[in-house]
Amino acid sequence: MLALFPWLKLREPLRAGPFHLVPYSPRHGLPAEVPCSVSPEDMSRVVSPYRASVQHRLANLAVLQYDGRAIGAEFSPADREALFRFARYFAVAGISTRRYDGNVLGSYSATGHYQLIVQGFPEPFTGSISVTHPRKDGSTTILIGASDHVFLMPEYLVNQYQLELDHSLLEALMATKGKLSDEDQGCVEAAINQFLLANTDAPDSPWDVECVSTYAALERLVDAGHRWPDLKKKLTPVLQIVERAPWRERLVSEFEFTLDPERNSFQEWLKHLHNLRGNAGHGYPFGKMRQSRWTQQEMLMAGALLFPLALKCWLAGKELYQLTVDDTAKVMVFDALLGTEPYFGKPSRPGDPFRDPRENSAWLKCLGDIEMAIASFELSQTIGDVIKNQTAKGNFDVSEGVSAEPAGDRSSVV
Repeated sequence: MLALFPWLKLREPLRAGPFHLVPYSPRHGLPAEVPCSVSPEDMSRVVSPYRASVQHRLANLAVLQYDGRAIGAEFSPADREALFRFARYFAVAGISTRRYDGNVLGSYSATGHYQLIVQGFPEPFTGSISVTHPRKDGSTTILIGASDHVFLMPEYLVNQYQLELDHSLLEALMATKGKLSDEDQGCVEAAINQFLLANTDAPDSPWDVECVSTYAALERLVDAGHRWPDLKKKLTPVLQIVERAPWRERLVSEFEFTLDPERNSFQEWLKHLHNLRGNAGHGYPFGKMRQSRWTQQEMLMAGALLFPLALKCWLAGKELYQLTVDDTAKVMVFDALLGTEPYFGKPSRPGDPFRDPRENSAWLKCLGDIEMAIASFELSQTIGDVIKNQTAKGNFDVSEGVSAEPAGDRSSVV
C-alpha cells in the first residue's frame, strides 16, 4: 500500500511521532535513507495518474511513511484510522499558517491540499485499479483501466501547496490522544472535522454549508449548547487565557489601534454567525438575514482565522500547547479586526477589472499593523536577550552603556 499527499510539495522531510512525510519525485525517487519495498518502476506507475493537468504529471509530491515501516507496507484498518487522523491534524496545522492577503502565490491552503490517498496495488503494477464509493444503499465498485484513469488536482486549489506548517500545533494535537478525557477528545475531533468542512473552498460546497460548519466547529470545541449565549459564555474564557501572557502589556503598547476590552464586535459577530447558521440550516437564503456590517464571505474568513486561535487557547488551557507572541497578538486584536470597515476595499478606479479591491482593504491594513507590532516586539526581545546574555558574561556595563573592559578589548560599546 502507498499513502500519499499528492497536492503538497515538501521542502524537506517532516517527522511527527510515528509519521514521516518525505518528498518523492518520479524522476529522482525517494530519499536514499527511506526504506521502500516497492520497485522504482511501480512507484512511478502508481503516482502517475495524479496530475496537475491532463498533460502534466506532478514533478513531486509527499509520501507518508508510518511507524518506521518500509514504503509499500500493508496497512491494517487500525493503521488506516491512525493515518487519516494524522491527516486531519496535519491539515489544521497547515491551514492555521495561511495569510489572508489575496495573493494567488502566497501562503494559502485549503482542506483539499491535505487530501490523503491510501492506495493498495499488486506488484508488478499493471495500472488498472478498482475504486469503491459509498452510497446511501451501500457501496459501488468500478474497475478503471490503466489508460483511462487520471486524477486531476481540483482547479480551485490553483496549484500544489508548498507546505508551511505550525509544528507546535501539530505536536499538541497528536499529544491529545491518551491525555484528554474521552469527552474532551470527542469534542476536539468533532470540532476539527467541522473546521475542515468549512474550509474546503470547493465550488460545490455552498457558503451556507460552510457557515453551519464554522459555527459548529467553535460550538463543539467548547462543548457549548445550541444557543449562542452559551457559546459566548464558554468560548470567551478560553480566549481570555492570553490575558495571562507575560508579554501582553508590551504588545498593547505596540498596537496602533484601540483594543476593546468589552469585545463588542466579537459578541455581535458571534451572534450573527449563530443566526446565519440557523437560517442556513433551515434553508433560508443569506438575504433573509437582518442588516449586518459583514458579508457572508467576511463572516467565513473571520471564522477561519479564529478557530485555529481558539483551538490553541483551548489546548494551552489543557497544558498541551504553549501560546506564542503571534497567537497572543491575534487573539487580542480579533475584535479590532472585526471592527475594520470595509474588509475589502473598492477598486481605486471603478470598473477597472485589473485593480484588486484588496489594495484598499482595512482588514489587510489591520493585519499588516499586527505583523509590524509582532516584528517590533520580537526585535526588542532579541536585543534585550543579547544585552542580558552579555551582561551575565561580564561584557557590558548596562548603567554606563560601555564595555566593562573585558580582557583584551577596550573598544566595545552598546
